[in-house]
Amino acid sequence: MSLGNRGCGTQASRVGRTLAILLLHAGGAIAAGQGIPELGGTLWITDERLNTVTRIEAATGKILAVIPVGKWPVGLSAPAGAGKVYVSEESDDTVSVIDKATARVTKKIKVGSGPHHMHRSPDGSFVYIGL
Repeated sequence: MSLGNRGCGTQASRVGRTLAILLLHAGGAIAAGQGIPELGGTLWITDERLNTVTRIEAATGKILAVIPVGKWPVGLSAPAGAGKVYVSEESDDTVSVIDKATARVTKKIKVGSGPHHMHRSPDGSFVYIGL
């Protein structure tokens, strides 16, 4: 795994495949791969082909965990201060809840047809899911 800078963003890649992460400025826009920066320098990245979420230490590029989730994980929300990561799985019509401390799926929630984009409420108490 390597983590290198390109212009004003960051690209993370692993041997043989690219995770395609582009982080524009701190807390800025996020491109393909759905990497989500979290306080403490952790990146959470969905991989639609392998049906996984990868947890990466941003400073070193070290892969901390590869977590199997449902089919076609496309949306991700990792609210700061919350102990959970939410992953929408478009082909399963579910959202997986990952415990940040253990990096394991603790719950699957059936939400409706084709969950995609996710956004947390300003106070972090809700996660909104686009269907």
